[in-house]
Amino acid sequence: MNHYELKRVTQIAALSALALLSTKSLAVGVGDNTTQGEESPERDHYRHHRIERVIHGVAVTGQNDVRGKPFFSWGDPYGVFHFPTVGIFNPGGPQPFPIDASTPDSALLSTIVDPTFLIVAGATEADIDPSWVNVPLREIPVNTDFALVVKKPLPGTLEAELPIQQSQAEPAGPITLGQWMQANGTARIVCEGDGARVTLDMKQLLPDRMYDVWATLGLPRDGSSDKFFPIPLGGTPNVFITDKHGDALFKRWIKFCPFKPETTNRKLLTINVQYHGNHQNYGAITEPGFIHGLWLGVITFNHVQFPINVDVLPQ
Repeated sequence: MNHYELKRVTQIAALSALALLSTKSLAVGVGDNTTQGEESPERDHYRHHRIERVIHGVAVTGQNDVRGKPFFSWGDPYGVFHFPTVGIFNPGGPQPFPIDASTPDSALLSTIVDPTFLIVAGATEADIDPSWVNVPLREIPVNTDFALVVKKPLPGTLEAELPIQQSQAEPAGPITLGQWMQANGTARIVCEGDGARVTLDMKQLLPDRMYDVWATLGLPRDGSSDKFFPIPLGGTPNVFITDKHGDALFKRWIKFCPFKPETTNRKLLTINVQYHGNHQNYGAITEPGFIHGLWLGVITFNHVQFPINVDVLPQ
């Protein structure tokens, strides 16, 4: 065998060894469990420390509310507690109509403030500005400067009379119950160690509109509180804008695993995707209720909920 042939054999042997090593590494990396015999330490660590789950989101008409009925149980002490955050526009009266299973998809959605929610929030009807109730969602007032809030809907960009006229992005037509209930999505949660990566793949929300993402946390295990607690999922900013199809992708890392109770003092019960009808965000609070009387159901609306550590009810 000459020098060239020896060198060629050596290269082939090296490439074969590299390919074999890559194949073994890939098998460990994807968690393949088809190999016979005992698991390697690397694979055992991977299998016991990585948790991946996909959870489907549900289009809702309120907090744990789908057309007037709950779709999950929070567990003790709240059970199937639920309330609406959207109603049906009532052109002949001050209060919107409630949504139920018989409400037609063509019905026009409006703002609503549920009395049950007021009790939970520690507020009363005196804390509500009635001019914000029973307003079609497309006609919610929008801040146009620091001095006033417009008390009429902003026109769509196609209707604006001048290029500089303040307007809202298209499409700017009425929002119906049928359009609202088309929304869906999946949450992929991958726990690695004590943290987790969360990816929300949202579909058919309202096109070209502002949303944000909140985590509803359960009661603390140490008994220090008897209230649930909402936090911006993965920290602020927790806002996203949908595209022309109503689709969006939202990714965050959280410092605990929702499926490993020992990594956190409060369970992650649900992930909530909320629509901001006034096209405005409020940082680490959901809405400025007591300051301006702007509550859940007036400017912010639960649109899709992901049940994480709750009991989904039979449908």
